This record gives sequence, C-alpha cells and structure tokens, in this order.
Amino acid sequence: MKLKALISALALSFAAPFAAAASFGDTFDSGLSGWTALGDVAIVDGAVALTTASASFEDDIGLALNLSGNEALAAGIPDGLEHGLGLSPGALDGDVLSQATEGSALVRTFSVSAGDRLSFDWMLSTLDTASSGFGLDFAFVVIDGVRIDLAAATSASLPGSGPYATTTGWKSFEYVFASGGQIKLGIGITDVADYAISSRLDIDNFAITAVPEPESYAMFVAGLGLIGALARSRRRV
Repeated sequence: MKLKALISALALSFAAPFAAAASFGDTFDSGLSGWTALGDVAIVDGAVALTTASASFEDDIGLALNLSGNEALAAGIPDGLEHGLGLSPGALDGDVLSQATEGSALVRTFSVSAGDRLSFDWMLSTLDTASSGFGLDFAFVVIDGVRIDLAAATSASLPGSGPYATTTGWKSFEYVFASGGQIKLGIGITDVADYAISSRLDIDNFAITAVPEPESYAMFVAGLGLIGALARSRRRV
C-alpha cells in the first residue's frame, strides 16, 4: 500500500505543471468583469451576445433585437467601432460595395507568452440572408490590430432559432501566439452595406492556455519512466 501511495503522489507531482497550465478562463457566468463592451453587448443564457441591432428604432421589419439598450457603434468614423478595436476607420470594410456600417465588440488586454493558445466557442446568427439582405454581415477577431474573420452571414446555413433566420451553430476558434507581450484582443460583429438587417454573435468558454516549458515536458517524461519502473518493481516482488 505504501508503494501504491508513493506512485500516486509522484503522478500528481509530475502532472502538476500541466494541470496549472491554464492562465485565463472565462465562461461569463459572473458577467463581463474586466472586459470592455462596445455597442450592444449582454449576457444571455450564460454566454455573451453581441448584436448589430439599434436601440432607438426597430430593425428588421418591426423586430426589436437590441439586448442591452446601448446602440450598436457606427463604423468607418473617428471614435467609432474600429477605434475601440485598435483599428483605423474603414478597417472593417470590404470593397466599395461592402462597407461596414455598425456593430458591437468585446475587448480586453492580456499578457501572453509565445506558444500560448487562445480558444473560445462562437455562434453567428443572422437575418442577413440572400432573400432579405446582402449576406455580407460578418463576425471577426482582432489581435493587436490584425483582423481575422470568423464567418460571414452566408456561412450561416443552419435553420436559426428565435427571430434569426439562419445560424452557423456553435463552432470553436483557436489561435497560437507567435510572440509574447501585451496584446489587445477584440471579438465582434458588424453590419455591412445596411443598417436595418441585424446579426448576432454569441461567445462562450473563452480561454488563454499557457504551454508548459520544455523542462516541464522533460520532467513529465522522466516522471512517467520512474512511475513505470516502480510499478514493474512492485510486480516482481
């Protein structure tokens, strides 16, 4: 029994660096503490929901889709949506016929190391379909001034729920940081080419996970070898 207890203690000890690897996680169950909300951002059913909907008039032929009472922020102007994301005005535009008009985002600054992994779950729901709009609304991530698109409204091919016509369903985003330092992160959604046809982005299970140092891997491998040797020794006794 003493040897069994020793093996268990060693296993926990060698696994400790890996169990402690997660440096930040947020399921948003306690709200948006530490985050900056730009535009229409609210907690809905334990996740964060961001919309392109107006608070002052009804978009989408009479549907009131704004969740927070805050207006979606105008895009393409000084101090607008792009400014809050650390982008230049117009940085969310496509070509001359697909210019971003308004949207919402969630922003936060983090300290990361090279190799750290960012991950979160997301779902885009929209009324911007081929039959009712242009299908150009899109969700995106901004990491230190670099925009990475998650999906456009045309990617929402599943039947939607509630007022939204279509959805992508829940998907996962992952990104590995190539270098360390302070980074500004934004996650958002924007209307494109119109103000009246709304889309929504849900976010949950946000995490930045630290990668164990090489010496931690070496210790872990050595520990597995020691545990195996102890187990074999016990069987021979």
